[in-house]
Amino acid sequence: MIQWTIVFGFLIVEIVYCTLLVLPFPLSFRKMLVGLLNKIWNNQTLRIVFTIMFVIISLLFADSLRSAVQAQDRLINAEAHITTLESTYKILFRHQRNSYISGFSAFLLLMLFRFKEMFSEIHSIETKSNVVVKQAENQQKEYLRLTQENEELKQREDNLKKELAERKKLEKELEAVKKQAANQQAEYMRMIEENNDLHKAANSKKGAQKKDD
Repeated sequence: MIQWTIVFGFLIVEIVYCTLLVLPFPLSFRKMLVGLLNKIWNNQTLRIVFTIMFVIISLLFADSLRSAVQAQDRLINAEAHITTLESTYKILFRHQRNSYISGFSAFLLLMLFRFKEMFSEIHSIETKSNVVVKQAENQQKEYLRLTQENEELKQREDNLKKELAERKKLEKELEAVKKQAANQQAEYMRMIEENNDLHKAANSKKGAQKKDD
């Protein structure tokens, strides 16, 4: 019947699609196939169509199993007539074949959309991991920048400490020079006073000698 021809054609398409997904083709090609499944599933009309097809195939699978069981019972209870046995075997074979076709078709349909979910999860994890890696790289760059700035600040601090030490040394030398100059000035003033005293003493002696004469 035509419905089984349609189900068989649908099964062939599913087998080819699943084979393309599991074979080691480039990742971009497999992503394209999964993207096609995403478009089908995200389209509300196509999603309803595939859901109805899955329900119909499942009903056909259940009906073929029921018919196969009935044929098996007729075969057990059939009379040992060659024509009856041959006809019953043909009916049993046809129903068993239909149950295999519809069962595998329903199973592969579930597998396809499970593949889609798995690839979507993997894509989401890859996106998150790329974001985390980018954040880690940015943090590493920021850490290196801060480390470099810290080294520059330490170098500036060392230079400032050296300059401060040199300034303190110069201040000490300046204090020593000031102290030495003050001491020399005091000594100079003392010598001037002594000189003045000597001049005064000499002048007073000359004045006394003149008076005596």
